[in-house]
Order: sequence, then C-alpha cells, then structure tokens
Amino acid sequence: MTSSLSLPHLLLAEPRACPVPPEPPQVESSPPRCLTLQEKLLSHSSTHLPMPEEQVAVSQQLARSICAELQSFLQSKCPELPFGSLFLSGPLLDGLGALAADHIHFMLPVVLDATLWSLIPGEDTVVRNPQYWLIKRTDLEYFPRGRSPWDKFLVGQYLSSNALNETLHKMLVASINWPAIGSLLGTVIHPLVASRELRLDVKHHQVELSIAIFPVVEMEGKVLLAAPPEGLVENLWLESFGRAEVLKVKELDAGDAGARQHCLCILNGVCRSHPALHKLSGSPLAHV
Repeated sequence: MTSSLSLPHLLLAEPRACPVPPEPPQVESSPPRCLTLQEKLLSHSSTHLPMPEEQVAVSQQLARSICAELQSFLQSKCPELPFGSLFLSGPLLDGLGALAADHIHFMLPVVLDATLWSLIPGEDTVVRNPQYWLIKRTDLEYFPRGRSPWDKFLVGQYLSSNALNETLHKMLVASINWPAIGSLLGTVIHPLVASRELRLDVKHHQVELSIAIFPVVEMEGKVLLAAPPEGLVENLWLESFGRAEVLKVKELDAGDAGARQHCLCILNGVCRSHPALHKLSGSPLAHV
C-alpha cells in the first residue's frame, strides 16, 4: 500500500488576476447653456420666415381692391356723411414686414368741422384714462342739432363711437353684397356678425386676410379711433400712436443703420404665435 506521503504533490497553478480596465477620465458635466434673448429671437426668425413677396403682393392688392369697393359703397349709401378716403394700415402696409397677412386695418376718416366740435382730454373723462378722449359738440345754442351731419350719432353732447360703429356694422353685415364682390375678386368675404368689431374675413386660394375697420378722427394734432372700452361707456375714442411710432422707428433706423424694424417684426411674430401673448399689439412692442 502506497503511503499518501509518497504521492507526488500536485502543483496547482495560481489563479491569474484579471486586469482591471482603466477608469475612463472623469468629464465634468457642464450646465445647459442658456440662450440670450437675441439668440432666441434669431432662432425664431430663422424658423418663422416672413411672408413670401408674392403673397405680400397678392394680399396688398386684395386689400386695396376691397377697400375701393367699400369706399364706393359708403359714397353711394351715405352721401350725406363726409367720410374721407379710406386708407390701409398695419404691419403688412407700413413697411415693417409681416409673418402673416393679418392685422390689416382700413382707416375710415370721419371729417369734422372744427368750429362745431372740440376734444375733451382723457384725464377729464368719466374713466380718468388718458388713452380715451371725448368729442364734444359745441355751440349748440347757436348751431342746433342737425347743423353737423354727424349729429345723428350724438349721445348727450358727445359724438358716440359706439353709435357710429353700430351703424357701420349693420351696413357691413346686411347691406353690402359681399358674395358678388368676392366673386369679382376671386375670394370669399365674410363680415364678422357675432361681434361689435368691424371686421372682414377674406379667403383667397393663396392667402387669408383678416381686415379690421376703424373710423378715425384727426383733430388738434390727435388721432382718435372709434374703439371704445368694453362696458357702459360708449362715447369714448381711443388715441392712436401707431403712425407716429412707425415713423419714429424708421427715423431711428435711418439715423444709425439700426435693426429696430426687423426686431419689431420678429417680436410681433413671437406674440402672434404664443397664446399668452397673442393680444399684445405692436404699439407696446415698439417701446421695448
């Protein structure tokens, strides 16, 4: 019997240590980069391009044609009312560019005899708001009602913007043959019925227009729109600075080769595409 002591010793191979892969170098995570307002606006501008020139030309031509038809109707329907010549306004017509053919305005001048009417400053009105003015009929004891063709829109002693708008709204909705005009121009034109606004929706195979109509009074260096505030006050007229703001922006850009007009166009586009900013107009944006 062989002794266990005589058995050859089995040499066991020592286990090899597995090489440990080197740890990857630690890369510090950088915080997300915050874009500046300028970079955000430029990014928005690159993805929301202004209207093509062809659409701009079609929109302007359609607006002018509809404007001419409306002017002709008012002259034949209301020859006793001295309306001035309708003119167009808004970003698409002011040379500031537009991202869509909206916010086109038809400005309808209401020509008043300065000897029969005067302006009451906004601070002295019932709402104590400097934006709104009253237009008062003067010298009624010497020039009684009926002397001015606009006396039919008097409420008390004041020219009522609301009464004038209501009369124009009835004509827009019920008296003008928009289907015939639309057929002539290759469009479909619908006046906005369920609203106090004087507005037309226009559909063309290339563009869609939204046209707002504003009676406007220019007196004593002021430009006043028949856009009264909501509520019981119906005689107030809103002071407009739109024309002066456009001229000022263009003047500043011409003086220092600035880009204010381009920035204003971008900001207008941002507001139109953002639900929370949709009602913000170009007037306050001009002061940014």
